[in-house]
Amino acid sequence: FIVVGMSGVGKTNILTKFFSNEFTDCSETTTNAQIFRQVLPIKKKKIKIQAWDTAGQEQYQSIMRQYYHGAHGVILVYSVVDRQSFESLEKYICEVKANISDFSLILCANKSDLSDKRVVSVQEGKNLADKYSMMFLETS
Repeated sequence: FIVVGMSGVGKTNILTKFFSNEFTDCSETTTNAQIFRQVLPIKKKKIKIQAWDTAGQEQYQSIMRQYYHGAHGVILVYSVVDRQSFESLEKYICEVKANISDFSLILCANKSDLSDKRVVSVQEGKNLADKYSMMFLETS
């Protein structure tokens, strides 16, 4: 699967926490796609998970299209404290649909622990997820 969203929404931190159970409060902006790999035992089988962490800056969007090839799923990440990151999701959804034929979408609202700075409500996230038949989750 690939992880997409604007720069600064926390894509790398989410993947680092999932794949290595580490968290860093600050990280540098991703400028090249990073790959995360792990084999997980699921229902007595070993499943290879491979995730591409993509650069969120606009100048890398044309490069990012190559990472869609072979992807079976996309995690769309936005920050609940950044309205622009939420509003950009429709563009990412259109790009995914144009580049992948058979895929699953997950909408991930990040930085939910910053509730005093929240500008995107839980309901807005759920509504967008429902509109595109996506699973919705919040994380911090």
